[in-house]
Amino acid sequence: MSVSDLSKRPELKPYFDKGYWQCLCPGYQLRKPTLSQCPRCGTACPTAPRAAPPSTACPQPVKPQPGTKTKAGGPTKTELEAKRMHCPQDARFEAVTFRMSNGHRYTPDWIWWHDGRMHCLEAKGSYKLGSYQRARLAYDQSVVEFTSVSFAWAEHRKDGSWKVSKGGVA
Repeated sequence: MSVSDLSKRPELKPYFDKGYWQCLCPGYQLRKPTLSQCPRCGTACPTAPRAAPPSTACPQPVKPQPGTKTKAGGPTKTELEAKRMHCPQDARFEAVTFRMSNGHRYTPDWIWWHDGRMHCLEAKGSYKLGSYQRARLAYDQSVVEFTSVSFAWAEHRKDGSWKVSKGGVA
C-alpha cells in the first residue's frame, strides 16, 4: 500500500464513501465534497463536473448600463446633430484613425468622400471637457501631416449656433 493513496486505508473509507477526495498537498489531505478545487495546491476534485467547452456561437453584445455614454455605443447627441447639419447622409462615424509621425493617433468623428477627396469633421459641444485641448492638438497635427484630407472643426455654442472652421485655422 502506498502512503500517498489514502483511499486504501480502511479507517478513511467512510470519508471516501461520503464524497471526500484526496488532494496533492503535503500530507495528501482529504478535502470536503463541497470543494471543487483545493485552495492550497489547486488540484481539482476528480468527481467535480467538468466545465463545458467554450461555445463556438457568437456571444451576445454587451449593452452599456442605462445612463452611461460610451464611444463604442455610437455618437453622442452633439455628434449626431453635427452630422445632420454639416455632413452628407453617407458620412461614417469614427471610421478612420490617423497615425501621426509623433506616435499619437487621431480619430475624427465623421468622415465621407466627395469628389475623390476625404473629408473629416470633428464635433465638440459648448462645454469644454478635460480632453478638449488634447483633441484640438491631435486635430491640428493631423491637418499639418495629412494635407490631402479636408478637415473641419465644428463647435456647438451655448446659443445653439455652430462655429465651423476649416483646415485647422480657428
